Order: sequence, then C-alpha cells, then structure tokens
Amino acid sequence: MDLTAVSFYSARVLDLLGAQAKHAHRPGVKFALVARQRAILRPLALRGLDRTIPVLRPSR
Repeated sequence: MDLTAVSFYSARVLDLLGAQAKHAHRPGVKFALVARQRAILRPLALRGLDRTIPVLRPSR
C-alpha cells in the first residue's frame, strides 16, 4: 500500500492496517507499506506494527 502521498492518518487506520497484516499471513498473500514520512512511520513504530508489516522506503 503506497502511503507516500499521505500526511496524516487516524488511530482507526492503524487498527485497519494491523488487521490487514494478520490476513496477509495467509499463503499467497503479500502486504507491505511504502512510506518515508515521519508522520506515517512514527505511529506505526509506536504501535509495533513496523515489526509485523514490511515498510519499504522509496528514494526521493
């Protein structure tokens, strides 16, 4: 999921991302986030989602 154009998201989005990560553990399903903004990465880290959801950081 490309979040490079996102500057803010609510706690509800974190809940949804966590649920999606659980579903992504099924065979044949891959899920990752693309983000580089601190406003996106910091909440992921605080919830520990950065340990369960792969985060790809694109070059500028």
